[in-house]
Amino acid sequence: QRQVNLERAVTPTTRLGGHFVSGHVDGTAKVVGREDKENETVIWISTPNNLYKYIAIKGSICIDGVSLTINKIKPDRHCITIIPHTLKNTTFNNVKIDDVVNIEVDLLTRYLEQLLVRHN
Repeated sequence: QRQVNLERAVTPTTRLGGHFVSGHVDGTAKVVGREDKENETVIWISTPNNLYKYIAIKGSICIDGVSLTINKIKPDRHCITIIPHTLKNTTFNNVKIDDVVNIEVDLLTRYLEQLLVRHN
């Protein structure tokens, strides 16, 4: 049995202060590195080839239902940094190397891609 992260959906009157995510899963990837530090946890995740084009430094990504910022990118992986509050209140406290996580790429980049493809 696996725990999941759930977050309330925004309403039309909700102040938007984060990333746009829809709850769809675009793919899965493996955790390939984890470094626990005093004030942060750095997690490296393999980047699936079909999703690499959506990965951008300081861009958003949703990992296992948690919207996060991408901090570094390498040709086959990207990393996210988890602050203590997020670590304590999500399932990331239990994430370890070789775990498989769900990925949702940035919603706006998917829409932008569709607009560009349809109009070119």
